[in-house]
Amino acid sequence: MDAVDKLVVRFHFNGEFLFDGKNTCYVNGREALSYIDRKKVSLNEIRDQAKEHCEVAEKALFHWCFLGNQ
Repeated sequence: MDAVDKLVVRFHFNGEFLFDGKNTCYVNGREALSYIDRKKVSLNEIRDQAKEHCEVAEKALFHWCFLGNQ
C-alpha cells in the first residue's frame, strides 16, 4: 500500500475554541492521529475513528482545516 492511500487525520479533543478578535485557536485538550483509507473517507468513518480516541456524542460537531490552515 502506497503512503498516498491513507489520509492522516489529527484529532484535537477535550479542549476549547478561543477567539482573540482576529484568529480562532483550539487550546488545551489532547491530540491523536488516525490513518484512514482514502477509499473509505466519509463523515461516518471520521466519527468512528474519533471514537477510538475519545467519547463522541451522537450530535457532536466536527470542525476541520486543511494542513497549513488554521
